[in-house]
Amino acid sequence: MKMMAMATRRRRRSCMAAAATAGVVMVLVVLMNGAALCEGGATSNFVRKLEESEDMPLDSDTFYVPPGRNAPQQVHITQGDHDGRAVLVSWVTPDQPGSHEVVYWKEDGGEMQSAMGIITRYKYYNYTSGFIHHCTISNLDYDTKYYYRVGTGKTARTFWFTTPPPVGPDAPYTFGLIGDLGQTYDSNATLTHYQNNPLKGQTLLFVGDLSYADDHPFHDNRRWDSWGRFTERSVAYQPWIWTAGNHELDFAPELEEFEPFKPFAHRYHVPFRASGSTARFWYSVKRASAYIIVLSSYSAYGKYTPQYEWLLAELPKVNRSETPWLIVLMHSPWYNSNNYHYMEGETMRVIFESWFVQYKVDAVFAGHVHAYERSVSAILFASALDPIDLIQVPKFAYNQYTTDQLTIPLILSIVLKNVQERVSNIAYNITNKLCTPIKNENAPVYITIGDGGNIEGLANNLTEPQPSYSAYREASFGHAIFSIKNRTHADYRWHRNQDGKYTPQYEWLLAELPKVNRSETPWLIVLMHSPWYNSNNYHYMEGETMRVMFESWFVQYKVDAVFAGHVHAYERSERVSNIAYNITNKLCTPIKNENAPVYITIGDGGNIEGLANNLTEPQPSYSAYREASFGHAIFSIKNRTHAYYGWHRNQDGYAVKADQMWFFNRYWYPADDSTTAES
Repeated sequence: MKMMAMATRRRRRSCMAAAATAGVVMVLVVLMNGAALCEGGATSNFVRKLEESEDMPLDSDTFYVPPGRNAPQQVHITQGDHDGRAVLVSWVTPDQPGSHEVVYWKEDGGEMQSAMGIITRYKYYNYTSGFIHHCTISNLDYDTKYYYRVGTGKTARTFWFTTPPPVGPDAPYTFGLIGDLGQTYDSNATLTHYQNNPLKGQTLLFVGDLSYADDHPFHDNRRWDSWGRFTERSVAYQPWIWTAGNHELDFAPELEEFEPFKPFAHRYHVPFRASGSTARFWYSVKRASAYIIVLSSYSAYGKYTPQYEWLLAELPKVNRSETPWLIVLMHSPWYNSNNYHYMEGETMRVIFESWFVQYKVDAVFAGHVHAYERSVSAILFASALDPIDLIQVPKFAYNQYTTDQLTIPLILSIVLKNVQERVSNIAYNITNKLCTPIKNENAPVYITIGDGGNIEGLANNLTEPQPSYSAYREASFGHAIFSIKNRTHADYRWHRNQDGKYTPQYEWLLAELPKVNRSETPWLIVLMHSPWYNSNNYHYMEGETMRVMFESWFVQYKVDAVFAGHVHAYERSERVSNIAYNITNKLCTPIKNENAPVYITIGDGGNIEGLANNLTEPQPSYSAYREASFGHAIFSIKNRTHAYYGWHRNQDGYAVKADQMWFFNRYWYPADDSTTAES
């Protein structure tokens, strides 16, 4: 096999030899998350800089269009049945129907199987959609990694997912939570932050308001396409459980568009019939130890309506011995102390809240309000994962259906005096004046997480004084993680997008770089895991939030080389930077910068997940050499000005270098060393 078939390169240059005197190196190790002491209790004292939320332009790299005529795009998956043994795969072919087949296979081998899907299209005002495919893969094994392929020939695209563990009371599982995402620069930060979270959500619970296409003239449905391409980097690999929000309505009589939810209903199918629902906007799924109920704030829910009758029949079906955690998703929050959308969820609360108390719902997650709020307090403490709001105490973590409180760890019981109680407001009967939320240990925790980053910006007009039911609130963008440990305990954490700045790692690096004495240690090298410059579709742009934070420092202090892993392939960059961008100037393309490091991705050790061989095309100008092979590298410092670098693929003899270059020290000898070495 000719190994260079998978390698691409730019230009080459001969390099001078150097003296063999020893050099000294300063190595900085940069982690994605540091530690922070979190504050909580009332209204957060964190003040986010008020900036306009601006949608990314349609030609942004974030909305990457896969190469090839009619190539599948906007690939997304969700649970395809009630119990977690099916996956519903959806995608769009822009020009022609193409194949509606999904080919799939287990990671550990076995024969390839296939399933056939359906195709739908729709028209909205002056827009006609591409061909929207939906295909359900059924009878999958639990807790198994599968690969799947959509499309055929040269435009076929391959992704993967992992099925959940079998439904059971002590099955641990981790959910991510995002709402009101949109497609702004802040939206991109939110999604990247979630993908980089070391807690690693396995399935994302999305509480409504997806693309915000309706905020554009004529409800510009091209923004549905761009949003599908934007989120593909996550939702093609893990299920997102969909909730419909008000921005999914797209009800526009002025455009002669009278069908509510038309784009959403065509694009985002869910397994609603599996739970006996008659409409795709309210349904339920079981996943691991959780029973998840999705409600529609914008479909009829009054007494005798289909949604009312369905929920009335659904709640008694939940077997808490099988799925002890009962979670409800909706869009419009019931407990909201923000003046934005204040009391908009009141009519649904009046109808359903008593049921939530009766059936001991554990948590209710909503969006709509573009800020963060939680209705029950907890002790907040330093964590290595930088959560801004987290709960690890019995009043929330202790599953409400279980009554044996002896299972609570003793160390946690000492903090109960600092915990506000769960509340409900179900005693009112018009004449008794009992209309204030009161303590109720059978009530859920209510969390508003409509802080994804959309074009409408933050909701920062909080009511004062803060009501007693409100434990923590903050007008910032972010995401959350809900990690079920067993039938009695779960760990919940909310992370704002600005995590990173002002954290211990940020402050340490800010102080550390000026300390580097280049007369003593001329070579400055940085190690990290997630690469900043990566032209592989795998883990594409996952290092973006850290790059935005630190790249200018690396240029300022003339870092020589940055080594990263994560992507299971090899790549070397030219010396480039992308530090001029200021949101409005459109200067967002990497350019040559002789003070910048060389970025090398060397996540090619050979692990069980295999090679990342889905390279973006065309190869970006910053990428000097890339290859999907396993291997290792040698970085040999000769003196203060020169170092020799060589990368060896595993199939070569040790003396053969597949990629090589002479490094010229940025501090002592900042000459142009851009090169692509011989194979």
